[in-house]
Amino acid sequence: MGRSPFVRRSDGSVLKTRSRSCHVLLRAAHRSAIQTRVCARVALMKVRDSPGTNLTPNHGHAAMMGVFGMLGVALMVFVLRETVHDSLSARLEKYVRCGFWGLNIGLAMMILLSLFPSGILQVRDVLRNGYWHARSLDYLGGELPRLLEWLRLPGDLVFIFLGALPILIAIGVGYWSLWSQRPQAGVTRPAEAA
Repeated sequence: MGRSPFVRRSDGSVLKTRSRSCHVLLRAAHRSAIQTRVCARVALMKVRDSPGTNLTPNHGHAAMMGVFGMLGVALMVFVLRETVHDSLSARLEKYVRCGFWGLNIGLAMMILLSLFPSGILQVRDVLRNGYWHARSLDYLGGELPRLLEWLRLPGDLVFIFLGALPILIAIGVGYWSLWSQRPQAGVTRPAEAA
């Protein structure tokens, strides 16, 4: 028989130890980790390792935020879910859902619209003209590399406003609720009947 999702505290209250939203976020972070590793290996196999091109930040963004960032968000949501009251937790879940999808969609947009195509074009230039040319202002100041650089902006905006901001709001409201429930100094609370 599996562990019960509830733990009885010493004062008799019951603490819920696991929540569905935490499991969903942890599973998604694990899937992101696997997908990131597979995509990075495929990209490296096709273009041969080209350090210093835009494939490096592509891999860095996907690996760091896609794996460790999502695990950090999952930990924050887990702590938030366990520390706030259940009625408030239900209200905060819409912010967490929006933030989760905003972070993932924004990251995917950054990678697919800007970093990956830019890296592939830069590696193509490395193979045609040499590494020195792909890192020069002649190439980086060209029309297509500049366009791909600006195409990162929509993904950044989605990541910030539909991803990070809702998570920040949920954590801020949860933190504020903890301080508002805290007893004031010098105020005595009546004893509760057992």
